[in-house]
Amino acid sequence: MSTLTDITSKQQTWFKKQPVAADTLPNDQKAKVYQGRTYRSCTPVGAKDGHTKLDMGSLGVWWVFNDHWLGLTPEEKPYAVDGNLRYLRNFPYFWQQDNGPEGWRQCQTSSIAMCLKYLGVKGIKDDVDYLRYVNKHGDTTTRDAQFKALADIGVTATFKTNLDSKDIKNQIDKGKPVAVGILHHGNVDSPRGGGHFIVITGYSNADSYWLVQDPFGRLDLVAGGWHSQGPTSGKNQHYSFANMNPRLFVSGGADGWGWIF
Repeated sequence: MSTLTDITSKQQTWFKKQPVAADTLPNDQKAKVYQGRTYRSCTPVGAKDGHTKLDMGSLGVWWVFNDHWLGLTPEEKPYAVDGNLRYLRNFPYFWQQDNGPEGWRQCQTSSIAMCLKYLGVKGIKDDVDYLRYVNKHGDTTTRDAQFKALADIGVTATFKTNLDSKDIKNQIDKGKPVAVGILHHGNVDSPRGGGHFIVITGYSNADSYWLVQDPFGRLDLVAGGWHSQGPTSGKNQHYSFANMNPRLFVSGGADGWGWIF
């Protein structure tokens, strides 16, 4: 370990000559540090038992207890990285077609439910749990019913009609999924349809695709319609920018529709 780091004490703590509890050390083997003190350009030179050994320049070499300090361990990012893909970890998948006889038209509900489950909303274990709230307020396809259902469970969400690619990527970078509406019928050059909701859970700029959870199945992005509609067909699909963006940003600009959480 050789990278310089700045550290700040989160509470009253100690510099120590050994990686042990401070109360076991004699006074000449420790130095008290008050909360909120910052020490710059420290070099980690060892680690043991939840402690880090730091070369602190003119202050000498000391052990510190990691949990008492900011700057010793990198904060986990709200997304994961796999090669060129940036994505949300352990994202759930719900298949809308097993919701009952009306499941075929409940893509918006299933997409939002996936987001709620991922975000840890209490009481939402699957899309049927969320569907019960939606059904209290109207039809699954209406935004009004969705807004009221979300209010029932204490979730604040915004429905945007001016999303662009950067907006969606920024949400992924914050650890937030985006449930977007796309035109799923017709050729990619002239998409059409009443609309279909999917969840974007990652992206790869280098490989030019969105990672999506499609609650109906795997979409034929070029011709429209479906390649497959099985219970996991739409899970973790790679939908290319080239063939999905015309279905999402229909005018070619910032006109994407979607739920932001």
